[in-house]
Amino acid sequence: MPGDKSRDLPDYVAEYLVERSLSRLPDEVVDVLVSLSREQIEGLARVGRAFDEAECEPHLITFSVH
Repeated sequence: MPGDKSRDLPDYVAEYLVERSLSRLPDEVVDVLVSLSREQIEGLARVGRAFDEAECEPHLITFSVH
């Protein structure tokens, strides 16, 4: 992923960022995400990487997800 610095983050920083990110998601979205299988999450990750590789604008990604 472009700009991927996760390997450089101390655990306590990574935990903070995860908490902050999750706290901004609507409960309904979290409920759906936690219900997905590992394979489904891996599929979402592949789609995300494809968007990153294509260097899509954020509005195009949002439109495509909907």
